[in-house]
Amino acid sequence: NTTRVQQELDYARSEPASPRRDQTITAIESQLASAARIDSTTRDTYEQLRLLDARIDEMVARSVELSVSQTAGEDLSGLGEEAEAIVSDMESLRVALEETQ
Repeated sequence: NTTRVQQELDYARSEPASPRRDQTITAIESQLASAARIDSTTRDTYEQLRLLDARIDEMVARSVELSVSQTAGEDLSGLGEEAEAIVSDMESLRVALEETQ
């Protein structure tokens, strides 16, 4: 909980100056910076997943539309490319997540 950590930082800053106090402040600030980076990564990952989900839904809708209308095969080629792009983006996201663990 960053609120508690922020309170600890505020308390540490209110203590009399000393080398140990300064080290404590530095360590707590580092904790807060780490938490901010984690929050940012989480938000970015969530947004990427939402986009991928929307793209998959779009591809499914187009596939159903093509199957119902029995359109010529040329119209299906775009779906394959879109599916490959989505799979590639999902793989990139998976690799990025593994690197953050």
